[in-house]
Amino acid sequence: MARKNDSKPPVDHIEDTENPGITDNKTGDAALALFNDPKELHSFVDPAEEKRLVRKIDLMILPSPSVYYIFFYIDKTTLSYAAIFGVNKDLNLVGTQHSWLSSIFYYGMNIILWGILLALHALAKNFTTLAVLRGLSGAAEACGDPAFMLITGMWYTRREQPIKIGLWYSSLGFGIVGGSLLGYAIGQIKRSLPSWQYESIIGAFCVSWGIIMFIILPDSPVSAPFLSIEQRKSAVERLRENQIGIENRNFKRYQSIEAFADLKVL
Repeated sequence: MARKNDSKPPVDHIEDTENPGITDNKTGDAALALFNDPKELHSFVDPAEEKRLVRKIDLMILPSPSVYYIFFYIDKTTLSYAAIFGVNKDLNLVGTQHSWLSSIFYYGMNIILWGILLALHALAKNFTTLAVLRGLSGAAEACGDPAFMLITGMWYTRREQPIKIGLWYSSLGFGIVGGSLLGYAIGQIKRSLPSWQYESIIGAFCVSWGIIMFIILPDSPVSAPFLSIEQRKSAVERLRENQIGIENRNFKRYQSIEAFADLKVL
């Protein structure tokens, strides 16, 4: 007869506390893939090493949302610059149509799709076409804020998150300054196309940045190619205080039902 100590579950054994009896390791957090020894789950992270690790994470993570928000602001103001350079006249916009084009954007992040839609603004021939493109652009951009909030939570402790979010969100200021200068410069282009159409071609840069993000932005600390195995473990261990895990891609029906039954969600 086996003793109790002989039947310890493996490290990747996870019991779902919300649904007792569920012990399939597929319900566990992705971080478990890094740990083979139970003792490693509570390993000490050296403060000096942690500082070096955070600096490395900053270089990997912060540039992506920062550049995104520069494009974010430039996109929001593109229509205003376009109005200065003749879009209202060229597309026969009358009455409140220009105001509606600004509002439609907010009724709807996929930065690649968003960039493509922005570039397509240059092909618009009337109010209807431009209105559809503005609505779709808003829908593509809508996931930007929550996506970067989740990414920040995946890499930083609760104490670090406010300053990190503030850093990448403050890049809007560069969009304000840079967007104004860029808008003025593009307005001086005197070619075959109206100046406002060149404004929309900024979308090509958004697409390029989206592709760069797809290539260099790590999925999570568990699989970050720029970190060693030990650094990945430290990156996971330091987030223990967050008590939210790293990543779990397993769909749990009871959680979905619970969310939609919450009046705040509805």
